Amino acid sequence: HVYTDGSVLVNHGGTEMGQGVNTKVCQVVAHELGIDLVRVRATATDTSKVANTSATAASTGADLNGQAAAAAARRDRQRLAAFAARTWGDGAAAAEVRFADDQVHVGGRAIGFAAVVGQAYLARVQLWSEGFYATPGLSWGKDKMQGRPFYYFAYGAAVSEVVIDTLTGEWKLLRADVLHDAGRSLNPAVDIGQVEGAFIQGMGWITTEELVWHPKT
Repeated sequence: HVYTDGSVLVNHGGTEMGQGVNTKVCQVVAHELGIDLVRVRATATDTSKVANTSATAASTGADLNGQAAAAAARRDRQRLAAFAARTWGDGAAAAEVRFADDQVHVGGRAIGFAAVVGQAYLARVQLWSEGFYATPGLSWGKDKMQGRPFYYFAYGAAVSEVVIDTLTGEWKLLRADVLHDAGRSLNPAVDIGQVEGAFIQGMGWITTEELVWHPKT
């Protein structure tokens, strides 16, 4: 939803649990509209707004919801571009209108994004859109347990240097080197925190939790 003051509200199907999916989706929307990130906010996921959401798991949250949000923002941008071309374009086509740095560049002019949105509202231009994304090339046969359930895989490795008291079992982590393939990260600061947190979680799981397995599982 694009509001007349130039602010943007996005609601998507991902669950924010501290991994930064809201931040990343807002970044994607801001990029598509050429506006500052501070203009965009996300509301909590709710099935009354986005029904039948996919699970937020397996590193797909930012991918699925970011692509859907990008599609919605792109449709809003296309409507605004068509309006700007008609209003200020001096014969320029909608495809020539550029959105960047919180401004709309059209016909040799740079007009503030909020000003364009305000005029578009008065001209009865639709300022909201929905988007959908389906990951391509997926298939899975439950009977034969064959197929391609994921579009990509993320790989990581860690090497730790520890000191252990062989009499008491007490241990101390001296150093850890962690390598993770995050592809083209949308937000390296967020992803570095995720990788570090995953290492700490795994370290605790391996060293401090007692795992009891049922004999039939």
